[in-house]
Amino acid sequence: MYLPLSMINHHLVSKPRPTKMAHFFVMLRKIFLNVLNVRLVIFCLHASNCTHLCRSYKLKRGFTLLETIIYLALFSILLTGVLVSSYSFFRGAELMSARILRENETAFTIWKIGVLLNSAKEIRSPQPGSASSTLRFVTYDGGEHTFMLHGETMMYATGTNPFTPLTADRVRMTSFIATLTPKIGVAPLFLEYIFEVDGEAVGPIRIYFTF
Repeated sequence: MYLPLSMINHHLVSKPRPTKMAHFFVMLRKIFLNVLNVRLVIFCLHASNCTHLCRSYKLKRGFTLLETIIYLALFSILLTGVLVSSYSFFRGAELMSARILRENETAFTIWKIGVLLNSAKEIRSPQPGSASSTLRFVTYDGGEHTFMLHGETMMYATGTNPFTPLTADRVRMTSFIATLTPKIGVAPLFLEYIFEVDGEAVGPIRIYFTF
């Protein structure tokens, strides 16, 4: 019975290609079978020379130097594959952890500034029509709040209290700039700020005011 050429081509096209890992295990299987063949040949030679040694071969015979070297080579190849796979896995987990931390610190900074600015009654820095690397304002409860960069860390302070870090040390926050745009006609007063987290730009983030 002959299959049509179209069915054969469809079978060849749809057949999944083996992955690199599959090739790796196929190669290990071939090497292992070759080692078994070598042991079988050695066993047969011993059997032809001495029958009584053949009877106790499986119980008393140890590994030869050649077999030991082959087994060590197989073990080294297998261990190398495991180490390479483990490195890729842990490296990917590390990058994912750093990305999650960066996103969490960014979201927390935006949330912290936004919550306080929503209750602001006066912006002291920057001045209307200018930009500044320090954001300072007063809320309706009379508290003064300040945000600014110190090195690569966002710092926050209330009133005359000392500054405390707002972000984690493992996150590099740079290029913080706040711009206050004054009222123009019916357009309200609004503030925009931008910054960078580990070299990635965030913003501009705009907040409108009614005062």
